[in-house]
Amino acid sequence: MSDGRASVPNSTKTYNTVYELLHDKRNALFTTQYEKNTKFVQQAKDSHEATQEFLKRFNTANPNYVKKILVKENKGANKASSQSRTICLMDATVSMTYLLHNCKNTVGTVFERTTEILRDNNISEDSFQIQFVAYRNYNSVQDKIFQFSPWETRADNLRAFMNTINVKGGWGNEAVEIGLWHANKENQRENITQIVLIGDAPPNTKAEVEQKRSNGFGEAYWQNPKFTQDTYYDDELAKLISNKIPVHAFFVNKRAKAIFKEIAEKFRGRCEPLDINSPLGTNMLTDLVTEVVLKNVSEESKGNAVVDA
Repeated sequence: MSDGRASVPNSTKTYNTVYELLHDKRNALFTTQYEKNTKFVQQAKDSHEATQEFLKRFNTANPNYVKKILVKENKGANKASSQSRTICLMDATVSMTYLLHNCKNTVGTVFERTTEILRDNNISEDSFQIQFVAYRNYNSVQDKIFQFSPWETRADNLRAFMNTINVKGGWGNEAVEIGLWHANKENQRENITQIVLIGDAPPNTKAEVEQKRSNGFGEAYWQNPKFTQDTYYDDELAKLISNKIPVHAFFVNKRAKAIFKEIAEKFRGRCEPLDINSPLGTNMLTDLVTEVVLKNVSEESKGNAVVDA
């Protein structure tokens, strides 16, 4: 503004200086991060106390307790009983810093809530598996352009994976196509049920894929069995459509809205905004992941009732 004051679009608050604006935003961000860090510390504390209790009782004359804990803590994905296999694709570039932070703090809540609701509705707790996939762009090295967890039904294992993921790179439109390519590869190994896509940028265009492969590390760098053939998001979507695998898309920046909506509509999937900077962001993220899983593992006749629980 000409008088030196600063205003924020879509806000009624006016600041006398840019410093006041930045100070206010910094405090708001700190408050949000503090709340989420507090939740993360509480999760770590609960896990530590449970471990201490186990060690205390390990040599007691209660083998059933020890057996129960060991089975629980070492339980893996049960392929025979799984009905839902969800891939959660997340942009892991620099602009998504706080979303990844939220995911790390939220993954335990997602699993605990899902397991509790399944148990309450007499549905096997092994009925779902989730794989988290972080995708970036062609200015990331081959083992960082995408990273993925094992298929899991245990929150601790997925949280451990998420804690290894840090934001890196970013190059305008991002390599959504690599995430979708990975999903199709996973489906070839064993059928997946649905995909949850979360990001703040549209996928690369065909021209951008070629340009970024060439101008980043160079086309020769990508000439290995995994990345020799470039791909395009629309080609990967066509494969998902042919296999009837829906994509639910959630955008955290308006510039991704149009294309994410177009992607979701191809599958009659959901497309909604996700406000990662709001105190409600964690709850929203928990709700969206939990809802699509529960709808999938529930019988059609009672699917909505289970979700509403």
